[in-house]
Amino acid sequence: MKYAAAILLFMVGLAGAKEIDPVLLLTELTAANKAKDAGKVGTLLKGITEAGKSSKDQKIIDALAKELGVSFKVCKGNWGTLRGIADTLGELRSKNSLSKLKRYAYQKKARDDNHESIQIRALLAIGKLADPKQIDPLGDQCKSRKLRVAKAAYEAFKHYGTAKGKTRKRCAEVLMKRLEAEKPSSGGQQGGGSVSQEAQERWQQLANVIVASMQAVCHEPTINDVENWREWWKENKRRAAAWKDRA
Repeated sequence: MKYAAAILLFMVGLAGAKEIDPVLLLTELTAANKAKDAGKVGTLLKGITEAGKSSKDQKIIDALAKELGVSFKVCKGNWGTLRGIADTLGELRSKNSLSKLKRYAYQKKARDDNHESIQIRALLAIGKLADPKQIDPLGDQCKSRKLRVAKAAYEAFKHYGTAKGKTRKRCAEVLMKRLEAEKPSSGGQQGGGSVSQEAQERWQQLANVIVASMQAVCHEPTINDVENWREWWKENKRRAAAWKDRA
């Protein structure tokens, strides 16, 4: 039966990851990708995600992530599969996901729309890992002139809301600096004190994303206005109680 292996894997994923052979999994995924069987690829990736979430054995999760990382190269050129792999690596939240994701997330300039789409998925996946060492690299990607890339980098920060207080504070520092850099002002981004239309349009696209990530990392879901965030940051950036680790 065409989907027997994929369905079996999905059922194992629901029950737990103990019986999954990560190497065999890569073989199945490679075969489905080669056959351009998008349905089977999707079912396999869903099974991997469920297996990772249900497993309490970090070694199994790391093994799944490692083999998926290998599949990035094996499935090169099949953009739908690669986007699915990037999403799944983020869901696994394994340290073994990071090296492959970084390669795509932090590329200086995507060659085309397909590469950009992978970059976006990789940035969002890295955010789910909530790794303190990725805060500054994500902040650098927020500066991208590619609006979709910058938006994904800003959005990635919202996943740091469950991190330790020190890490959340560092995220807030980066986001506040970017907020001040992004917000158009009459101080003269162009001669004569005018603001470019491009800067205004960029701000309109990014403002809500930046605010949503600030709400997440600062645990302040009701603050929506930029000026209110400036006031909150001024009052709380050095207040220890604002950055306590939370259970």
